[in-house]
Amino acid sequence: NRTSIVYTCNDNSDICSSFDKTNSLTNILESQQNDVFSDIYCKEGHQGPLCQVCSNEDHYFDDEDGHCKECPSLKSGLLLLFIICLTAVVLNAVITIIMSRKGVLEFYINLVASLNLEAKLKLVVSFFQIMGSLEDVYGVKLDSSL
Repeated sequence: NRTSIVYTCNDNSDICSSFDKTNSLTNILESQQNDVFSDIYCKEGHQGPLCQVCSNEDHYFDDEDGHCKECPSLKSGLLLLFIICLTAVVLNAVITIIMSRKGVLEFYINLVASLNLEAKLKLVVSFFQIMGSLEDVYGVKLDSSL
């Protein structure tokens, strides 16, 4: 499954390099061991056909920047998730307290119950399920302008 097709590097001349003749034997031997010959044209830390794969497992290729960047830590992601959840809980508690003091909460509960929103939501979901399966099930194709 080898190919002889050679692609030019996109405008990422920072990550692609010309073949280094001084280290050509080393590069070829390393490439043969890895069974990847395209990596000899990539700068350090990059690999793959267009040098857009990161050699390091804890890095990812940023399309906008055109370089490999370190993956964000799990701690920072969990901290952000915790802050968002805490903010949502506090905001929900504040809104509930404000609405219950003024009797607004009972008004909205009665309004939602009188509108029978559950039945209307079921009708809308059923409509879209039927519209989505018209062509597959019934062979009916709607005009593309709809």
